[in-house]
Amino acid sequence: MAASLPLNDTQKHLIVISDLYEHSSLFSLYNTTLVEALDQNEQQILSKMPDLRGVQVYLKMIDRPELSQDASFIEGWLEFFRRAGATLRTHSTGPEDNAVTLEIAERITG
Repeated sequence: MAASLPLNDTQKHLIVISDLYEHSSLFSLYNTTLVEALDQNEQQILSKMPDLRGVQVYLKMIDRPELSQDASFIEGWLEFFRRAGATLRTHSTGPEDNAVTLEIAERITG
């Protein structure tokens, strides 16, 4: 993925390109959902949650047909980013004849 973002460093941008299947010592989405993980380990997860206040997040999800990436899966991640203080954005950038649109939870298929 390529994007041209403003050079103004007063705005922070986070572009996530992932299948969103977290697997760490904190929790693994191969065994549970994000909502269930938050219910089971809320304090531990929230204590390690990044501070994304003032950060504009653009989410590109890599399609994994063998894994469940349904609406509730995506909404769980959107809620995670919201709880971390992020501003979720859809944004077009670049010259008018070659603009790139970054959309929330756009699915990237092979």
